Amino acid sequence: MATTPAEFRNLWLNLALVHAWIPERAVYWSYNAPSWSVSAEIFFYATFPGVLWLMRRSVLHTLLAALAIPVGFQLLLGKLEPGIDSHWLGHYNPLVNLPIFALGVAAGEWFKRDATSKVKGTSFQVGALALTLAANAFFTITDFSFLPPALAYSIKTGGAAPFYLAMILSLARYDGAISRALSHRTLIFLGEISYSLYLFHQLVIRWYTVNFEAFSPIPLWLQYVGIWVASLTIAATSYVLIEQFFRRAIIALGSDIRGFCKRLQSA
Repeated sequence: MATTPAEFRNLWLNLALVHAWIPERAVYWSYNAPSWSVSAEIFFYATFPGVLWLMRRSVLHTLLAALAIPVGFQLLLGKLEPGIDSHWLGHYNPLVNLPIFALGVAAGEWFKRDATSKVKGTSFQVGALALTLAANAFFTITDFSFLPPALAYSIKTGGAAPFYLAMILSLARYDGAISRALSHRTLIFLGEISYSLYLFHQLVIRWYTVNFEAFSPIPLWLQYVGIWVASLTIAATSYVLIEQFFRRAIIALGSDIRGFCKRLQSA
């Protein structure tokens, strides 16, 4: 319950999904830390038509601009505000994630043009997975402290993104052993609820932390299992009762709008 001016400010910023634009950890991580990424997604939804329009004219120029704008923003703000939160400037504000979003748009466009048939390719999938793991390890252990702090943090958190994208495309484009293994119904369902799990797990952990003393008689390993079970249960319930409902509603709305537009054209 919000009781102070700062809490009321955080509440309204969260409800408006603009809290990730505020360079204060007490704001962009307020209430539910993972929700900063939802704030970023709202920004992506707003920029998507423009990014797509530019992408269809020049993929290279659009990607370069999507990279140059956040880097310029980081360097300029870092000079003007030396004490600014480098984690926010390097990762948790929506603008600096624009290159990854633009890269995803480019990949989606390529996949749509070249997804007419599946191609056998276990070796491609294994290779893409190996490169992704290697890139993840490289950007995790490499010291980028010779760079400005925000830029260094951006590289550490987002540098492996092109490799993750290549792995996703290899799974979607090729028919290989890894994609077949991941096609099991249980794994598909876990994938479907993964975003809800990402959003809700922090709330479960925070509730558990507040009530930690009440669980003290229970072995720690069982407490850990309980956190997982609670998080997965909430995520699955959210997916079935909320996500699927609104997905069907949005698809139906889109169909109605397309039908209305066709009737207008034929009138």
